[in-house]
Amino acid sequence: MVTKRLRIEPARAPVINDYRIRDNHVEVRTLDGAGHAFDPALSTWKTLNENDVQLHFALGTVVAKWLQIYLPEESSAPAPGCLFE
Repeated sequence: MVTKRLRIEPARAPVINDYRIRDNHVEVRTLDGAGHAFDPALSTWKTLNENDVQLHFALGTVVAKWLQIYLPEESSAPAPGCLFE
């Protein structure tokens, strides 16, 4: 299994958003500015739902641009129910 990851470290924010594609699902967790876990409720991996993913595409976020690498060329956003491969 290959895990694809993206880490967003905003210059002026004390948190890091860590994304990964694992088992054909997009997951996210939040870490402190040093890359360490907050308490387990904040730093465990959570699966993004379709609406979360669609919102990234609608807003043109860095996450959407990263996800485009793993989507079919003919698609700019995942179809409803689509899982990433």
